[in-house]
Amino acid sequence: SNPNPANSSGTYLTSVPATFTWNASATATSYDVYLDGVKKATLTTNSWTPPAIADAFHTWRVDSHNAELVTTGTTCNFGVEVSPALAS
Repeated sequence: SNPNPANSSGTYLTSVPATFTWNASATATSYDVYLDGVKKATLTTNSWTPPAIADAFHTWRVDSHNAELVTTGTTCNFGVEVSPALAS
């Protein structure tokens, strides 16, 4: 499904993407976005603008819906570690 941020194993992002994206499904009519196991949004497009995300490891996934069924997406892991600006 080409998620962004992609599944990472032990690496940290230095910034959170402005939008999370995934490949659209030809048969989906909506998508549920989960962050850390909590449903955050139901959308009709294949992108989501996240809220502020704390420095830590997180999980996210997207479930696709149509009139007949729900397809549970793959859970991706990513870490965030935003370094503070260096004092001069």
